[in-house]
Parts: sequence; structure tokens; C-alpha cells
Amino acid sequence: MMKKARKWIILGFLPAIFIGFLVWIYRPPLEIGGVYRSDDRESVVVEIGNSGYLPIKVRDVSINDGDAPTKVNVQVSHALQGIIITKNYEDEESKKYQFRSLQDVAIQTGTDPKKTLEKFDDGSVTEEDLIYGLSVLHSTPITEVTITYSYLGMSFHKTVSIP
Repeated sequence: MMKKARKWIILGFLPAIFIGFLVWIYRPPLEIGGVYRSDDRESVVVEIGNSGYLPIKVRDVSINDGDAPTKVNVQVSHALQGIIITKNYEDEESKKYQFRSLQDVAIQTGTDPKKTLEKFDDGSVTEEDLIYGLSVLHSTPITEVTITYSYLGMSFHKTVSIP
């Protein structure tokens, strides 16, 4: 009788452990750092990073309740260089930064902006510490940015309000 009860208790815990593991693995890993904008709000940069275990792929970006922005790029930089807010990706200052299309960039693991900021504060940040800035341009003020991304074959959305 005791062996049967132990068997059922163990079988009862297995699904709970499995579900807990899935929740831990599948938690949305896109992290938001700083949000920067031009004075007229027509140029916005959202610092993004990945706290997950595999790369993230940004699939789409929309603004202001579903509108398509005029232009979207991802800045790939390192923490010592930073990111730039600009409306002109071709001017001399902007040429110092890497602007890539969404399709060409996977947000690598270990790029959580909060952890990078901690490393910056304690003086241990290096050029190996990648940072990503989602650069969004539009002809009217941007009030929010919605990022659609995939991770482990699942699609997620994250909306960021622009102050």
C-alpha cells in the first residue's frame, strides 16, 4: 500500500516539475535598457538585450498602436562606445556606428542592459560587452514602440512607452 502511494506522489510531482522547467526556459528574455529620443520624438532608440539561453530574433517593429515606422535598424555596438540617436544614418558621426537591418541581427545571450550597466559602474566593462539599440524613425512623434520577436520558436511582443 505504501509503495503505491509513493508511486502516485512521484507521478504527481513529475508534471509539476516539467511545467516549472518549461516556464523557466520559456520566460520572455528580451530586456529593455535605456529609451532615448530626439526632442521632436521622430527618432527613438530603445536599448535591448537578451537574458535568455539562446539568441533572440527581432521579427517586426511597430509604433503608435500598430503603425509601420519609416525606418528601423539595429545598432550593434559595445558598451564603451555606446549608441547614437540620429535621424541621418549617413552623416559623419553616425558612420562610426553599425546600423544593420532587423533580418541581419540576432540578439546574443548575455546582453542584458542592466548587467552591462552594473559592469560599467564597477569598471569591468570591455569592448567584448555587446549592446544593441533598436533605432526607429518616423515622420510624426513616436509615443510607443512594439517589438515582436521570436525565441525558442515562440513569438513574443513587448511594448515600450516613449517618455
